[in-house]
Amino acid sequence: MKLLIFLLCALLGEHHQNLLGNPLCPNISAILACEAQQDPRCVRPVNGPTCRFLLKRWAFNPNDNKCEQFDYGGCGGTENNFETKEDCENTCVV
Repeated sequence: MKLLIFLLCALLGEHHQNLLGNPLCPNISAILACEAQQDPRCVRPVNGPTCRFLLKRWAFNPNDNKCEQFDYGGCGGTENNFETKEDCENTCVV
């Protein structure tokens, strides 16, 4: 729901202030502030294994607002790659 409201505001551009008093969007200010503070690593895509290792790692899924385990090949990829679920959640979960 947060993502939907955020996307709605992004689509409306400067007119998103009109939503601030809307009873359907009571938390829009908090959501916008929270989205602005999220670590950029958390919204990067996860790249699959590009090398021959199969290491269990954790990445943040912004659509579900949760950390998910994936197989990391040991090289390449993005910064959305955490050794533990706890590290991922402490960095990314809003």
